[in-house]
Amino acid sequence: MPAPAFVEVTSVTADTDDSVSVAYSGLTEILVGDLLFLFVVNSQIGGTVGTISTPGGWTSIHNPAAFRDGSSTLNGTMALFYRIADGTEAGSVDVLRTGSTGGMGQDFLACMAQFRGTRPIISTHQVNQESAVSTITWNAVSFSAGEATAIGFEGQLSGTADSPAGYTEAISSGNQAHISIDYKEGVASAPSVTASGGSSDGWATIHLVIFNALGRSFIVN
Repeated sequence: MPAPAFVEVTSVTADTDDSVSVAYSGLTEILVGDLLFLFVVNSQIGGTVGTISTPGGWTSIHNPAAFRDGSSTLNGTMALFYRIADGTEAGSVDVLRTGSTGGMGQDFLACMAQFRGTRPIISTHQVNQESAVSTITWNAVSFSAGEATAIGFEGQLSGTADSPAGYTEAISSGNQAHISIDYKEGVASAPSVTASGGSSDGWATIHLVIFNALGRSFIVN
């Protein structure tokens, strides 16, 4: 069975307060069964981790992941959520946060990414939270489900993460905080790969694999 396909990503919305919203209308067309990801990155230099709320109708994959500088000072957090479209997607998704922002203000970013397949399943995910390193290695992933799509979500305080070899950049945007999403379709397995371009102020990544499995339960491992 072919791999789930990348469809579209919304633009990144930003706020300097404790909430950020992403409109479903940022995606051209949402079909029932589409797999939607909501990716949130928050800069909070010298603040505290706090919490990032899970929006109603969405499920957390990982929340939160933190990134710190070489002195272990917190510089930001990020969270990743998913939703299987059911035809009720309208208006905006609101995400709230708590915790000290630190003394340098904040930039609260969010975007939504859309993938389409036949009952897409998230089979595995890997989280890396790093301090002052320029590269992160995503471990090899093996599965027996035909072709799959590997997706990397990267959040950092500054700079721009590079797309790993063989991956296509879906979006790379930000200012005081930065969001990047990369994907690779049609892989029979996801070998070990290195993401580079990380900030000396710290960065975090979530790498996962999705595949089509009609008739099977949706799972997150």
